[in-house]
Amino acid sequence: METRHARMVRVIAETGRFSLAAERLGLGQPALTKIVQRVEDEFGVPLFTRGPQGTSLAPFGHLFLEYAEVIERETRDLASAALAMRKGESGHFRIGAGQSWIHNLMPAIIQQVHCARPNLSLSVVTGSVPGLVDELLAGRIDLAFVSMTVPLSDDLCSEELLRDQLSVIARPDHPLTQLGRPCTIEEMLEYGWIIGEKIQTDLAYTWLQDATKKLGCPLPKVVLETHQKHLMVELIRNTDLLAFEPVHSPALTNGDVVLVSGQRIQRPRGTGMIWRKNRVVPGMQFIMDVARSISSDRNPEQFEPRPEGRAQKVTK
Repeated sequence: METRHARMVRVIAETGRFSLAAERLGLGQPALTKIVQRVEDEFGVPLFTRGPQGTSLAPFGHLFLEYAEVIERETRDLASAALAMRKGESGHFRIGAGQSWIHNLMPAIIQQVHCARPNLSLSVVTGSVPGLVDELLAGRIDLAFVSMTVPLSDDLCSEELLRDQLSVIARPDHPLTQLGRPCTIEEMLEYGWIIGEKIQTDLAYTWLQDATKKLGCPLPKVVLETHQKHLMVELIRNTDLLAFEPVHSPALTNGDVVLVSGQRIQRPRGTGMIWRKNRVVPGMQFIMDVARSISSDRNPEQFEPRPEGRAQKVTK
């Protein structure tokens, strides 16, 4: 059955004759008769009763039109929804975001997207950079906002939006902040640490490995591995543990934690968005454009964007 068949059945019922219905529909009567017979064969019951006074709907014909009206209405609604999706005005998109994005930029991105396109809906998950890249490759998310710390397959594209730097943080009254002088790396390595994961793509863990190797000392104790920013900040505030954080994160700005030293001991880190090649639809393109706009509007001293401005798209 096709949606156009409903109109044909309705016109036959209104005119009472196949010949008049065929004329109104712009079809030959044999063609119209054949279509009706095909529909009746499909369901196994007649749509019409035929008599000397003309053609009228059989009981199943009445039921057919009731359901057909629902189908026609749903089809119109579906067409409208498809048009809105083609224009980028509606649809659902699954976003993956690292913790820095979750706490710094994602709230502003989601707010602007919602205000401009209220019929767009989003779901947001977080995790490690390798984990989110795997989710992207598996098709479980559509777009990832992460630091650019892992190699990408040929199926993915990326664009660097910002650069930030990581420094060591501690609670305001940590022993290292009471020295009256900048602390040394050796002194920092005497304390326990919070990092994302003990993997080579985790910049904090890589720095700890490099620092201890150069100094010829053992790795400090990693007390906690977590990508949950709120948990990390709460523990830093209430213990002597140390961690890494972008130098202008909200936790530092609010005074919840402080820099252990003014020395920036981590190289600049590129961060941006990653998506699957040839999978950008208008709604997703709008989200990406909002992210670009908000990233470029942020204080350049805060995020230290590249001197040449917004990064160009890189197809890996």
